[in-house]
Amino acid sequence: VGHKKTGNAGATKAHVVTGYTVTNYGLKVTREKQQEIRTRVYQAVRAHQRGVQTDKLMQSVRGSLAYLRPTNPGLTRRLERQLENAGVSLCARTGDRGP
Repeated sequence: VGHKKTGNAGATKAHVVTGYTVTNYGLKVTREKQQEIRTRVYQAVRAHQRGVQTDKLMQSVRGSLAYLRPTNPGLTRRLERQLENAGVSLCARTGDRGP
């Protein structure tokens, strides 16, 4: 790996790799990324309530929830319940369960 492609964040900065914060205890999703995912879920609920076609948005939501699930399954379940309570289907068009 080239020297310019590596770096040490040091002791005072968060060590962030592909949106995950690396800690001694494992990986976790940054607070900013969690907020982005919450916002995306809220947008999907609002779009569904307005009767707007949400196929592309739901693709994005399913991907975001799959990204969040390994590090924060509790938040993922809460967001999925929020979608289900609003009547938004998590299933893809083919009928398969999303990630």
